Amino acid sequence: GLQNFGVDITDSGIGEGTWEADIDNAEISQGFFTFNVTSKWHSIRFDVNGTYELFKIEPLIEFIESPVSQYMTGTRFFSVRVFESGNIPLENFDIIFEILNVNNITLYDSTAVTNDQGIATAQLKFESTGSRFSIRVRFAEEGMYTSAEIVSGYIKVVSEFTLFMETLMRYLPYIIGGLLAASAFVSVRHVKRSRLRRFWAGEAMILDDLLKIAYIMIIEKNGGVSIYDKQISLEGIDSDLISGFLQAISQFRTEIKKSTAGAEKGKGFEMDYYDFKIVITDGEFVRVALILDGTPSEKLKESQIAFTQSFERRFESNLTDFMGDITPFRATDDLIEKFFNVTFVYPLQLGKHYGVIKLKGLEKDLTELAEQIQKERKFFFVSSLLNFGLAGRKASRDEIISTIISLKRKGLIIPAEIQ
Repeated sequence: GLQNFGVDITDSGIGEGTWEADIDNAEISQGFFTFNVTSKWHSIRFDVNGTYELFKIEPLIEFIESPVSQYMTGTRFFSVRVFESGNIPLENFDIIFEILNVNNITLYDSTAVTNDQGIATAQLKFESTGSRFSIRVRFAEEGMYTSAEIVSGYIKVVSEFTLFMETLMRYLPYIIGGLLAASAFVSVRHVKRSRLRRFWAGEAMILDDLLKIAYIMIIEKNGGVSIYDKQISLEGIDSDLISGFLQAISQFRTEIKKSTAGAEKGKGFEMDYYDFKIVITDGEFVRVALILDGTPSEKLKESQIAFTQSFERRFESNLTDFMGDITPFRATDDLIEKFFNVTFVYPLQLGKHYGVIKLKGLEKDLTELAEQIQKERKFFFVSSLLNFGLAGRKASRDEIISTIISLKRKGLIIPAEIQ
């Protein structure tokens, strides 16, 4: 007869035999295994040894529909198909879906189970905006299957406001370029009109610069402590960005002092940080930083220097003997408004006395338009007033913006009081 490691192998009756043994699915592992077959016949003796290698099966994962390069904030559904070689679907397995940031840290995850077709569908939520997110789908090692994963390409997540801003900034150079090209052909008869256009463009830059500002931060120079900050964009800045910014300020502090030694007070520098432009102005006591989503104009830089000087004049006594109390600096909002006109990014409404002052021309048209919008929504945004103001009128974008700014200076447009 025959034996395998001392276990008898059933003889077929003609000197042949077969042997089978199962490997426990629950304890399966990859590796090398041996067998031994020994003859017990008296006339024929042999001893055979063999080695075989056992592999686990690697699952295959594919997106049913590949993630696109850009999504709006909110909830989205993603599906994958899980199968093994031979296109055999894997049913009833847990599949983990994850949203990763640029550092491969999981921001959101969800688990789904494959159906009889090997398909798993999960709901993922994009909560914050950014440009370097990705989706990872994982199959955890289980039974006779090894672990496997698939990762999408980089995904940009935007909000409605961000999308509007990007579209505006994309076409803004063409608009300004068109205006500048047209002004070159203006004749002497239109000198007055040309001057007005230059004035309107300067006024419009106030809004253009404001739309670039994402965050304002004031840092006390000696201790490197943030004593005031203000979020301007509707979407909040990622806390990692703020931490990175503070770290960069700390790292470059010595170099800043060296490079600015003997420089005129109030001068600063610019630096790029991921998708942002950071403009820093040094005063005697503080360092003012603007975090921008775009390149600053010279007018914005001048406003930043003027703001730094006004801030230090107002709080000179607090800054001279600064011991860590930042409470006095909360009274900075009016200076922020004076130099950066930040109320233009918030809901607006008409002042109570707008009906008393006699207006004409574009000012009257825009006031009546604002009144119509306000009746429906209780408030209005500059973007809405600008878009409606452009419709069916010959007035330029810059002229409308300049007129809106004029109405604000007259107190006819004020921040909305939303209950």
